[in-house]
Amino acid sequence: MERPDVAKKYNDYLALFDGFRGEPLRVMASHVNTLVEDTIAYSAKLYGESDDHWAAPAETVLHGKGDCKDQTGLQYAILRHLGVPEKRLMIAIVSIVGSHDDYDHAFLLLNVAPADKAPHFVILNDVKPVIDADNALVRKTWVVRKSNGTLVRADVVPYYLMNQGASWQIQPSSASGPRPGRKGAPGVS
Repeated sequence: MERPDVAKKYNDYLALFDGFRGEPLRVMASHVNTLVEDTIAYSAKLYGESDDHWAAPAETVLHGKGDCKDQTGLQYAILRHLGVPEKRLMIAIVSIVGSHDDYDHAFLLLNVAPADKAPHFVILNDVKPVIDADNALVRKTWVVRKSNGTLVRADVVPYYLMNQGASWQIQPSSASGPRPGRKGAPGVS
């Protein structure tokens, strides 16, 4: 970071989470999710009408607000700061269907299973609390935040997963899944 004032604000923000280091992953995820939700205001279209911008974590802290992409990136950075291995984290891009206005959404998946066990994911979202996801790669109905800030129950259909090491495009398992032709990391609100 080129600006010392931004670096200080970001590092001071990360320090708020240092007390969670070493906690069990599920507990750590819950604390991180809650503290980000309490300190970063949800704001859709912060960077313009289409808002395909993925803010850097320091940018989100500097503004004190962001949309689901920005909060997800910040949660990812915080968990990495706390020592969570990269291979346990995935950003999920999903289609939200059945909420009267289909749209895309981002959230963070964290594998909380012991190293010698099959993966078990929890979801850090822009809605409290952390959501358990026995199989986060299938269609589920969750409470999600619409771009206007209201909470609704809707079907969540994951179609793209990524972390620093790799990305995966998922084929939809139902006719109401992602719209065809999506490639790469799409913009989400």
